[in-house]
Amino acid sequence: MRHRKIFKTLLNLGIQKTDAILEIGCGIGTVSSLILPYNPKGHYTAVDISPDSIALAKQHLSHFKHASFVVSDMSDFKSEWRYNWMVLPDVLEHIPVSLHPMVFKTLQAHAAPHCRILIHIPHPERIRWLHQHQAQSLQIIDQDLNIVELIQVMQSCGFEMSYFNEYALHHKPYDYITMVFRLQTQEVPFKLKSTWRRAWENWLSKW
Repeated sequence: MRHRKIFKTLLNLGIQKTDAILEIGCGIGTVSSLILPYNPKGHYTAVDISPDSIALAKQHLSHFKHASFVVSDMSDFKSEWRYNWMVLPDVLEHIPVSLHPMVFKTLQAHAAPHCRILIHIPHPERIRWLHQHQAQSLQIIDQDLNIVELIQVMQSCGFEMSYFNEYALHHKPYDYITMVFRLQTQEVPFKLKSTWRRAWENWLSKW
């Protein structure tokens, strides 16, 4: 459910079949396997720190010729591509906070002019609850990220937040957060909806 939620969010936010996409923390390629069939005319780079995970991802997804799989902790990541989308699916909480600026600076260097970054993380309150009540279920590094500090680090690296959603997947009131960031230099195009569209949505709002 979590992986499908990430993919559907990308669809709702306008991911294109021709986009160049960078996924950080791809693991064995679960999220990759959802995005790749939708992205046949683009380019997909999936990165993970684990050689074993990358080997499995390559094995399972070798039929997608527009995909490449790279072992990296992002400190040495280099690519000729400039990416339209960057996806971090439940990975930031496992990277020491002190290294976040390095990761985001690397992303900035590989961002296309209209790049957007989707960050999906466990809700900090949920992580804090797990540390108190089910610590054995957590990984070695499983941090309750400070959202304000995360936004500030992103801003210092040239990004601003354009989307935020906290939602309940398995636990109430919520257990995950999705955020999307864009380059601060991006000009946001505003287009008036059609008269019929606005009239239809106005009527729906009454119900």
